[in-house]
Amino acid sequence: MTTIPSPRAALGRLHHIDSLRAYAILMMLQGHFIDTLIDPVYRVDGHPLYETWLFCKGFTAPIFFTVTGLVLIYLIFRKEDPDYRDARIKKAFRRGFYLIFWGYLLRANFFGMMVGQIYREFWKIDVLHCIGIGMIVLSGLYWLSKKAPPITFQAALLSSSILIFLLEPIYMSFSYEDLPLGISNYLTRKNGSVFTPFPWIGYTLMGGFLGTVYVKSIHWQFWGVKILPIILATLGFFLMQKSSWLFMQLHFSTDLMVFKQVAYNNYLFIRLGHVLLFISGFIFLEKLLSRFSLFNEIGTSTLNIYIIHFIVLYGSWFGLGLSTFWAKTLTPLNTILGALLFIVVISLAALNVDSVKVWLNEKKPIAELNKIKQQLSLNLRTALISFYKKSVVRKES
Repeated sequence: MTTIPSPRAALGRLHHIDSLRAYAILMMLQGHFIDTLIDPVYRVDGHPLYETWLFCKGFTAPIFFTVTGLVLIYLIFRKEDPDYRDARIKKAFRRGFYLIFWGYLLRANFFGMMVGQIYREFWKIDVLHCIGIGMIVLSGLYWLSKKAPPITFQAALLSSSILIFLLEPIYMSFSYEDLPLGISNYLTRKNGSVFTPFPWIGYTLMGGFLGTVYVKSIHWQFWGVKILPIILATLGFFLMQKSSWLFMQLHFSTDLMVFKQVAYNNYLFIRLGHVLLFISGFIFLEKLLSRFSLFNEIGTSTLNIYIIHFIVLYGSWFGLGLSTFWAKTLTPLNTILGALLFIVVISLAALNVDSVKVWLNEKKPIAELNKIKQQLSLNLRTALISFYKKSVVRKES
């Protein structure tokens, strides 16, 4: 059975990881709010403030994907008990499908579903789909390597991540027009998908590899607190500053065009360098971050925050959100103030979801909501079957 030796039988919670997730989700909130509502006339290329915002917005998703894999593998291996690990991996597998379900549900239009109609927007792939698939892939790799030496699992995670990044120019150049929309959207962004599993699950797999490193070292006072962050920071700076040069050298040595293509559009490895640098910094701040319980609590409520912000900002289900009324219209000052208010309101709402559930149970409307949910699920299934039947008929004709 795959076993990652650890310095303790059961490892404790890592406050810097919760804080890192909180940072990523809050950056996502302001990024989505500003990107959706600010007037395009204020998007001035070369302006220091705009370029800084754009730069910071760019590494929010890589941080989130990487931390997802890190936390998943860390939680699996923090105990030596095989039954605990199997239960954890099964939970992660189910969680992956749950996230994919929510990814689709948030893009559903209830009015359309009531009449059996699914709009193209429903098929777009976003963060939740990619995180869900990443968790499923990590779970599958764990099961495949359970009986192998520990290094097999680690090598599979690391090599898979690197290959996904390296081959990005190849698989992103393919045309997937002949595939059904629901499948092609997983492979290309041409139909409006914000993210696709490839290359983004590469960060989740890399996070899984870091999770195996964490279990071995993070709770050793000297290694985990001092040496590990230095190593991560060094690797991060190398990827940021020298990875493009390295790929050009590999191109000159092997004459493989893919290395040149990666070097000329090296956003994946450079962003990985940013992620490693951020993780390093947050490790150094572990003791300080442990004092900010509210901030860490936000990091444990990321799914609730994502769901609520998506509904409020984009108007999921009923088409009524902030973007319905103020899309691309706000001034920079209004946008900044609005983003701060948006962050506070969404965070407070997400942190109080459990209290709302208790209140709903006391008022007993849950049975009626479940009936509505079952009816919507039935309508959705009927609409899906109808959609694919029509797709098959169009192809045959």
